[in-house]
Amino acid sequence: MNDAYWRGYQAALDGDYSNPYPLWSPLNWSWELGNAAGHQVLCAALEHIATHLQD
Repeated sequence: MNDAYWRGYQAALDGDYSNPYPLWSPLNWSWELGNAAGHQVLCAALEHIATHLQD
């Protein structure tokens, strides 16, 4: 993993989905993968909270 991946991951947890890297940059894909992973973690956490609030 590289810094771009972790920046994308953290950005998703902060609700930021604007990729700072140009499309032709290899860092673009790293950021996108990290952002997608962070988004999945955030959604799973929110779903878990919402499920327990219904109980």
